[in-house]
Amino acid sequence: MRLLKSVRSQLGNYQLKSGIYHFHRGEFQQAIAYLTKALQTAAENEETDRRLALHYLTQTHLSAAETFEEEGKIEKAIQSYRAAIDLRPDYPDLHFRLAQLRSRTG
Repeated sequence: MRLLKSVRSQLGNYQLKSGIYHFHRGEFQQAIAYLTKALQTAAENEETDRRLALHYLTQTHLSAAETFEEEGKIEKAIQSYRAAIDLRPDYPDLHFRLAQLRSRTG
């Protein structure tokens, strides 16, 4: 029985762990895919996993938007900011960054 618990703890949250791993490596598309899947599959009793997935997914969209902005891909940056705002509309920094980008681009 202990072995089964150990295996489950190692394999549990695979989507979340993979998403966080890809986020820290700067692989935003893979991170978004894994974290979205983790958010969709998180059961109600896994509230911590759901919150972590939401946080990292928001941060992934934010980091992707910053990267697109540095590369001069303004439309992609705006799309990434909007995706982050859709996830966390109560996050004021996202609104500020989007407005700042729009004011710089006219």
